[in-house]
Amino acid sequence: MEKALEFEPYKNYLELYDYIDNFLSISSLSYGITKQLLNKHGKADLKGIDLPEPNKKALSFSMADINVKDVEFICGWISCSEYAKKLEISEAEVIEKANIGKLGHKSEHPKSGECILIWPEEYQSKELDELPAPGKSKFKPKVSITAKAGLSIDTDELTGFEDKQMQLVRLAHAVGDKDKVTNKAETMLFQSSFLLNWTAFEVFIRESIHSLYRAHPKKLTKGQKGSAQSLSYKDIFQMSAEFDDIEKLKFSLIEMEIDKHQKDGESITGLINFLKSEFKFENDPYNAWYVLKGDKKKSSFNRITEIKDVRNALMHNAGKDVDTLIEEYPHLQREDNNLIINDDYYHETALIMKSVAFSIAKDVVSEKYRTNDS
Repeated sequence: MEKALEFEPYKNYLELYDYIDNFLSISSLSYGITKQLLNKHGKADLKGIDLPEPNKKALSFSMADINVKDVEFICGWISCSEYAKKLEISEAEVIEKANIGKLGHKSEHPKSGECILIWPEEYQSKELDELPAPGKSKFKPKVSITAKAGLSIDTDELTGFEDKQMQLVRLAHAVGDKDKVTNKAETMLFQSSFLLNWTAFEVFIRESIHSLYRAHPKKLTKGQKGSAQSLSYKDIFQMSAEFDDIEKLKFSLIEMEIDKHQKDGESITGLINFLKSEFKFENDPYNAWYVLKGDKKKSSFNRITEIKDVRNALMHNAGKDVDTLIEEYPHLQREDNNLIINDDYYHETALIMKSVAFSIAKDVVSEKYRTNDS
């Protein structure tokens, strides 16, 4: 274990792995405490608990949070016939009054040329620059806004502990039905941690390839693809920070190689296969082992492929429409037609990725791989 930590990409990966694991553990404990408090203190028991009103300047919302409920007519230009209907008099009488200036401003419709008047009556005494342009109307939308504001409750201060706790419990009840909310929160926690773990694992594989190429730069020129790769002077100029940074050029060349093989091999499995073929690891990383609830198990190419497929289903389609995926991997679970990551699945897949990463790191540090540079 300690020897593997000499490989910088694995050390970075393990730090992030532990961070994610601690985040999940603390969050799970918090959900448990919250659920217990929600069960102990029902919503009806907390009606007398006052919450501070948020400051308007502290409110935050997006344009999507504005809902137009109704539109109120303020004023506008209408025809003489419409005006007559509103006053319940004849159109001729309206025209007569308009001509002698008793109905305020009179104008012509910019398209039809017919006589138009301002409505309602209280706007007839307004100046023209206070009114909409002829033929136009002014409206005032009635909107509702769903906004959020941070609530400052000092949880470090123990004075008034019970009151603060009840305020927090009341806020938790306000989120929704306690069972649905807490169950959904736990599901989202495992899903988020699963995705974070996959991202950390993918970064580790890319950093491992970078590290090995930096140690063996000749590998970039070996093989059919290396000899066939061509770059223009412009490419080299840009990739080397205008011929000023050889390390940046080296980084860019390795990134090109990684992107090419990741595309060819459909994501992370392609990069692992590339590592195996280019650096001839003594131990197949896919055969890394782990212990789950007392049982020793082995990873495999198929398990890594499965984890990749599950990740893609969650990222690209929010875990919906996964009939084909579940046919291929019947042990996967779904709820309300959505793919879910539960406690057991999260922990097993985390162990699989961690074991594969350890196997690669151990062989790199122990130099149990071949490069055939000569």
